Amino acid sequence: MQSAWVRHLRLGAHWRDRQAGQMHADEHASLQRFRQEYQPGATVYEQGTNPAEFFVLASGRVVFEVLDSLGARTTVGEVLAGGVFGLVSAFSGRPTSAAARTAAKSEVLAIPVSEAAEAFRNAPELAVRIVRQFANERLAPPSAAPNVDEVAIEPEPPSLLPLHMFNDDAHSPVPEVDAQLGAFNEAWFFRDDAQCPVCRNTFPYLRVRASAVRPASRDSDFRIAYRTVDPSLYSVSVCPHCAYASYLEDFAEVDANERRALLTTRSERLGMVSQGVAGERDIESGMVSLRLALACAETRGSGPRRIAGLVHRLAWLERSRTDEDAERVLLQQARDTYVSVYEQDPDIQDASAMRVAYLIGDLSLRLGDPGTARKWLLECVAMKTAERQEGLLRMARLRLDDAREAQHEAARTA
Repeated sequence: MQSAWVRHLRLGAHWRDRQAGQMHADEHASLQRFRQEYQPGATVYEQGTNPAEFFVLASGRVVFEVLDSLGARTTVGEVLAGGVFGLVSAFSGRPTSAAARTAAKSEVLAIPVSEAAEAFRNAPELAVRIVRQFANERLAPPSAAPNVDEVAIEPEPPSLLPLHMFNDDAHSPVPEVDAQLGAFNEAWFFRDDAQCPVCRNTFPYLRVRASAVRPASRDSDFRIAYRTVDPSLYSVSVCPHCAYASYLEDFAEVDANERRALLTTRSERLGMVSQGVAGERDIESGMVSLRLALACAETRGSGPRRIAGLVHRLAWLERSRTDEDAERVLLQQARDTYVSVYEQDPDIQDASAMRVAYLIGDLSLRLGDPGTARKWLLECVAMKTAERQEGLLRMARLRLDDAREAQHEAARTA
């Protein structure tokens, strides 16, 4: 005989009405008081908040969105009818790592933590499901790190999980320092905590609220200017204890050999930290974080995709402070490294290759080399994947027109 909770949500094979996509929750009256109805596109909770409830999706569909390092909302997951979400924030007090929004008309049970024990007594299958969910997440092998080496091309959603622990104790523990965020604008930022995979100390850092981001303009090489906070200044997380730095997206992805190398070079990196990078950042502290990430990438033997993306970001910051000479040097380095990526990286996929070819062309045009720009932009628009990337194809054609015009102008003035 089915339990009330199984009848309530038909979890698993018995819980989900796969044809209708709904969970019938009217069979268990004791949980009806937690029910909330949402229209499509409604927000269940925002990124960086601390809900006092956890949620069970009775019907509909909920997607999870994060703010990527360039300020765009990116969908990173979903939950279907019968799913439980918001557990970590509700029970640990940590801010939510993503915003939860309804992708269809949905019914949600919002169960306050203070009433969880009563809910579990009334619906023990709910407690069993939560335990199973935590166990499965704990035992699941780490997923591959997102491709953030092309962050200057197409950024991926940030995540500091999973945290890898190593058995290598060849180095003595790195002492903790007083890592203070200082005062910060809580309308723009929220505090989160991370564990450094190199020194294993925990530290606080700031995350940008999606609601605070107001893009103003976008350059042809994908740099975005903002009217408010610039999320790209916070794309790199820096451990204040050992100065290990990496993109938020793969901060925890350090193997044992890399960890040893990073511990050995800790003092050199600490010498690069001329100002604090833990709290709110300006252009200078943003550049410090990128230079630290570049040093760590070189120590780890990262490939040219990682190097190109970091150098390109540094060029963006030089553009922000209108240092044309410094920007030009960095753009040259980024362009040449992108060429190495295109010509030598055996793992590059067609879609990524098209973006790299576009960037080589765009940066060449910025460097006053329209002939090289035209060559690479023609390469970009001729690719098999071009028709499937309409936005990039349109940008490439516009820049190709710019390159032709620049060539004609150079010929007229020669």
